[in-house]
Amino acid sequence: MKKFTLLAFIFLLVGTGCAKNKANQTDGDVAGEGKKNIPLISYPVDSVVSSKLSQNPVLKVAILPPTLSEAAIETTEKWDDVNAPALFRTVFFGRFSVLPYKDISIQQVDSLLSQNGIESDQINKASSKRLSQLLGVNALIYIHLTEVENVNTTVHARTEYAATLTMIDAETSEELWRTTLKQNTFGGLIGKGSQLADFVAFEKANRNRPLAFRKVAESWSHRVIADLREKLNE
Repeated sequence: MKKFTLLAFIFLLVGTGCAKNKANQTDGDVAGEGKKNIPLISYPVDSVVSSKLSQNPVLKVAILPPTLSEAAIETTEKWDDVNAPALFRTVFFGRFSVLPYKDISIQQVDSLLSQNGIESDQINKASSKRLSQLLGVNALIYIHLTEVENVNTTVHARTEYAATLTMIDAETSEELWRTTLKQNTFGGLIGKGSQLADFVAFEKANRNRPLAFRKVAESWSHRVIADLREKLNE
């Protein structure tokens, strides 16, 4: 009888928490869940900006298809509901496009590369000079994803991107900007103050991979662009 009472209380708690969470939905939330249930874990931005970039900001830039570490390839191959690397690139392009550079669309980049027989896994084999000539740009942005994770267990849930981004002067192969950042969301029944209802709501949101990855990609992109702007204004 005590066991039945305890189970009934747990289900009541979960149901109440989910209903409350649903009532607090806002347009800015990911997967329709309250922001407090999708905590972002921020790591330091590690970046270097060349003085040449601030001296000559009017560059025509192409954002190349991402390359992946072996670990990232292994994890992304498991999902058929989201192309996490492509989503990351699209979100970053949206943030980067507000800067004073002339960027060409992702569709145009991919079309030109395909027409010239260059697949995404061959990006690093082609010289920056050749790529720039094919794309008609004078700077290239390389994205290397080292970690791409979406994990859901009985005690914790997490979505993560870790990436290094490098902007190269196509003519000289000089590095104009390099930034590395890991960004994730994390929720779990671990640590002081952990709440079952909050975790259930977060875990449910985290299972919607396209929206979970979008939130992390948006945060990653926002932070690295803010860091770039700050360094250019120093």
